[in-house]
Amino acid sequence: MNALSKIMKSRTLKEAVLNIPDSALDTAGIIAAIMFVLGPIIQFLHKYLSPVFPSLMRDINPIVLLLGGLTLLLYAVKKIIVQNENPWQILKRHYAIALAGVFAILMVVTTLLNSPSEITIFGEAYRKEGLVGFLSYIVYFLLMAINRNERQKKMLLCVFLSVTAFASCLQVYIHYACNIIIIEFTLHNSNHYGYLLATAIIVFAMQIIISRKILFKVLCGFGMFVTVLTLLINNTLGAELAVCITCIAICIIYSLSKGGFKVLTLIPLAILAVTVAFGALTSGHIRTSLLSNNGQLVNDLGALSGLEAEETTGIQRLELWQYGGFYVAEKPFIGHGSDATGDRLVIDVGSDRCHNEYINYAVCFGIPAAVFYVAAVFAIYLRGLKHRKELTDSNLIGLCAALAYLISALVGNTMYYTAPYLFIMLGMGYFKKSENKA
Repeated sequence: MNALSKIMKSRTLKEAVLNIPDSALDTAGIIAAIMFVLGPIIQFLHKYLSPVFPSLMRDINPIVLLLGGLTLLLYAVKKIIVQNENPWQILKRHYAIALAGVFAILMVVTTLLNSPSEITIFGEAYRKEGLVGFLSYIVYFLLMAINRNERQKKMLLCVFLSVTAFASCLQVYIHYACNIIIIEFTLHNSNHYGYLLATAIIVFAMQIIISRKILFKVLCGFGMFVTVLTLLINNTLGAELAVCITCIAICIIYSLSKGGFKVLTLIPLAILAVTVAFGALTSGHIRTSLLSNNGQLVNDLGALSGLEAEETTGIQRLELWQYGGFYVAEKPFIGHGSDATGDRLVIDVGSDRCHNEYINYAVCFGIPAAVFYVAAVFAIYLRGLKHRKELTDSNLIGLCAALAYLISALVGNTMYYTAPYLFIMLGMGYFKKSENKA
């Protein structure tokens, strides 16, 4: 109330902006992120208990774009006034944020150059993305990138893990007690749910390594066990590979940040191995899925090597990528607009997206936009590597969790209810010093 009183008593707009506490701006961003990660539970209540609960997952991103954008504007104005520094110098220091900003600008410009329609601006009914959705993802990233409150970020991670643990325990119980297979929870598609599960598994894994409280380590170990089991039931090969690769990468990333190899980093790998063995021994569905996925992986690798291969999901992905490349070649600099090629791709291959987020950015917004997106992500990790000895717990968790998502993105699509997980984790992983030393 004291802060609000100061703002209300301000004599000028400049004074009012200066009286806004940084904690208020941090809190606004964390509330947006928490409301998003609560989405699956709210959707569960809406779908199975009562429609009185709002279907928040479909509506929160435009709200975040509007209110989060205002929060970021206030933050930028306040920092420039307080520091009395050239904003270009600030962006030069925070080059990853500058690259993300260019990516956002290119999305706007290319959309306008492509005769914008309702679909390219607001998205089609299923994906509900469009320019508004993609810009909201950048806002999620920036809101988390400016937040320096470790306690708030720990709270966000606990909410995220609680939501995932609830969903996983429910699905594992239904699978083993009722012999019913649920592969998508409240999402539209098992692949989308795989994104969420893979991200959560890595957060669980990092908490096992980082947490200083034994009870919390044990709870996270159980959470990881149940969530990996759910991912095996879910049967999304891309997400499963992402988890395996990232669990190995954790050993390297964490050891680099701490100046030497840490035996603790092997615990998530051990839990992963035990869970896979348990699932294969206790569930016919999981056993069949593992055998099928191994066969598919061998088949797809053979196809990549030029050998004759059967038609599989992986082979279909290769065809989608090929057609995505054709569409990029048609408009390499400005793309076609968000989801503007969906109908064509359905006719050509049978799917409305090319199942590779990086190619899809090029299809929608052109090669330059896709390059700036990849460059921004690379810059975040490069900054983390440069300051690896100074990374906070939330930085490490964010970088590792985002890595799992980025690997999954090689064979998947963005969705309004999954892509924000990536951008929230990238923002959390973004390293920040004091403004004078950043």
